[in-house]
Amino acid sequence: ALLNGANDIALVAESSRNRTAVDALLERRLVINTGKLRVKNLLLFSVVHSHPTQAEGCELYSTQCKLVRPPMMSWQSHFLDIGLFGRWLVLERRLEHYDVNEDDL
Repeated sequence: ALLNGANDIALVAESSRNRTAVDALLERRLVINTGKLRVKNLLLFSVVHSHPTQAEGCELYSTQCKLVRPPMMSWQSHFLDIGLFGRWLVLERRLEHYDVNEDDL
């Protein structure tokens, strides 16, 4: 879904691109490139989130010390998507009108 969305947006002129769709793709690319993407497969659905401090395979002090960890209540800001039956719901919604620039309306 991520690659398909990036390919679809690449075919549209930059002046016609929806800023919400572009930002959604850029956010996910950044999380993937920094190694902070985490996927939790639960029985019927999957949850995708970014780990707030730790890249995979990197043990940082901030991940081990309880005093500097991000609070548990900040999980909502790290939530990216939910997968259900092979579809990523949040990404699909943000890419729905990728070729309509809302600033021009």
